[in-house]
Amino acid sequence: MWISLAVLVLVLGLGFYAYRALDQAEQEFKESKWVRTTSATVIRKEPFRCEEKPCVYTSGYGDQVEMKQGESQQRIYYRIENFDQVNEPRRSRAMEAEKKRVQESGPRFTYSEDWYDKVAPGEKVYVQYRCFSDGQIQVWGVDIKR
Repeated sequence: MWISLAVLVLVLGLGFYAYRALDQAEQEFKESKWVRTTSATVIRKEPFRCEEKPCVYTSGYGDQVEMKQGESQQRIYYRIENFDQVNEPRRSRAMEAEKKRVQESGPRFTYSEDWYDKVAPGEKVYVQYRCFSDGQIQVWGVDIKR
């Protein structure tokens, strides 16, 4: 009788622990998929023309992208101000990952926007992004409207 009761308590405890672990994993997955919006400041803008063969840059998705020699873009460089929409400790990891990305690849930019002539350095733009559990940021869009 006591052994059966002990086994039952053990199985219920393990079941509860497994449920909590799966619930936490599901929450982490959802956190990584949500697209959030934050503000950013325009640092500068410039027409960019690839003079090298090829020009390589890091996209908002974190991929390495090649431009052919002679191609051009109207680039708007920006700095993301905060990740306040994300809970700790993910927020701290995002700030650290963004700092490292800027050091390695330079400031983020968007290009060929129809609002290129409507913004100036110092103005605000809005960035839609996803934040993964390791803090990596994936930019989904940049716009002058919220």
